[in-house]
Amino acid sequence: MNLKPLAVQPLQALNKYNQLMERCLLNGNAEAHYIKGIQEYFHRNNTNIGLQHLKSTAQGSYKKNMYLYGIIMLCRGETEEGKAYLDKLGCKKNR
Repeated sequence: MNLKPLAVQPLQALNKYNQLMERCLLNGNAEAHYIKGIQEYFHRNNTNIGLQHLKSTAQGSYKKNMYLYGIIMLCRGETEEGKAYLDKLGCKKNR
């Protein structure tokens, strides 16, 4: 299922679309994990849970999340892991 409208504004799904989000999460939907990761990490301050969701989709091919996860890791001092995810996107070549 395409959740791009919610991925653009993930906080809209905090109190809406709960059943849809749960079904999508159970089925491994990358955008649902991205949305949930942002909600948990930034809004609810559950950084560990948020990072689990964000990392799960960063390991796949969801480029938007690879970038976000890489930047978060750099900011948290996890330089090698952050660089590894940004390198997957070709950030060394295309600044």
